[in-house]
Amino acid sequence: MQRVEKIECSNCGAANVFKTGPNEYKCNYCQTDFTINPRNNSDPINTLNSSQVQDISTNTSTKALKYVILLGGVMAILCVVGVFILMKPNSKFDNQIKIVDSNSSYQKPQFEDGFIYSASNYESIVLVYKQQTKSLDSARNVLVIINPKTKKIIAQKIVIVDTWQMLTFNKPAKFYLGNNLIYCNYQDSGLIAFNLTNLNQEMFSNYFSKNYKDLKDGIAKVTKEHGKPIVKITSNFGGTYYFNLQFKQLLSGVEYSKKEKPNYQIQSKIFFSQNENPFLIVAEKKCNSVDNEFILPIKDTSEIKNLLVKKYNFYTIKSVKAIPSKTYFNAQFYARYQDGIILSYKDNLSEKANINLEFINKEGVSQWSIHNETVQKLLKSESGIISSEGFINNSKLYLTINSYPKKFICINCLNGIIDWNFNIEEIKNEI
Repeated sequence: MQRVEKIECSNCGAANVFKTGPNEYKCNYCQTDFTINPRNNSDPINTLNSSQVQDISTNTSTKALKYVILLGGVMAILCVVGVFILMKPNSKFDNQIKIVDSNSSYQKPQFEDGFIYSASNYESIVLVYKQQTKSLDSARNVLVIINPKTKKIIAQKIVIVDTWQMLTFNKPAKFYLGNNLIYCNYQDSGLIAFNLTNLNQEMFSNYFSKNYKDLKDGIAKVTKEHGKPIVKITSNFGGTYYFNLQFKQLLSGVEYSKKEKPNYQIQSKIFFSQNENPFLIVAEKKCNSVDNEFILPIKDTSEIKNLLVKKYNFYTIKSVKAIPSKTYFNAQFYARYQDGIILSYKDNLSEKANINLEFINKEGVSQWSIHNETVQKLLKSESGIISSEGFINNSKLYLTINSYPKKFICINCLNGIIDWNFNIEEIKNEI
């Protein structure tokens, strides 16, 4: 009696399989890998008479055809559902998904941008990653929320999946923070936003067409106004509108020009002359509460003599005081604090020079200065000091250091102690 062993797919039951290794097979229809345990010769399940072989081969083709039709229908439904889920911007994903799968068709995530978020009792870092498929036919944007003190991932989510056509004919997504949400201009047609603690979607692309009759016919373009919580919107009919992220209020161009004018007041602040041996200059200037200007455009110290006898540009000079004790090489100014200035500078122009962080009060007196190993590692570059951006909240200075990828640091403004610092390299294996 001749033995013929009938092998069927453990997933779909199809008999059309091929061998990939010892006792290992792969289904031609559903592509499932499975293993068959060897059976005894007396096993009645897989032992057939030679007279039955012809019947098996005849029935196999009939069954295979049925399996093809059945599996084809199932696969078509799954493909439609899968595409619908992936393409939908507000799709729900597990907050703790692993972005990179060793068997995935996606490349390693590429860092796009990063932000520091600071609320009264909550601090986090928001990272934006982009992944392309290995075939370069689609890409997805991933948001990651990190606790900068524990270096732990709080949440991560795939928020946008774009096909090749979308990538080709639309601008890439731009992310930014505003009013406790992370916003995204999506394909120049709408604005979507995500919660900064769990990444749940809070605003959808149809928000404006549903809530504002002036935009019911669609949006042609959305851009963020630099340095302001304002989004500029152009309708499909060419109308210009401004949306305030803080108050969620839409204004026409005329309304915005009247209502959003800065509240300028005469304020007295300290400034530095623009050279490495600066003068501390106390001046009055018409400015608003968020004015971050630190430096008077004075390059030649001979100009100092004329400052006290006349108005200098838009400044009314009150006093000028030399600061002879230090030379501020490659100075970078980060923020105003208690009418003083927090800045970084080099001791000298050599590559090995120390980088210092310092707070100088309005009298020109240093309140604290730090130049430890962490500061050197984060701020130092081959040519000087890495460009950085800073803001102050709750007596803490937050610096975003524009290296690639970005780094972040938090400093207590009262004493100059580093509260935390974060380097993306610390979690690269978890992303």
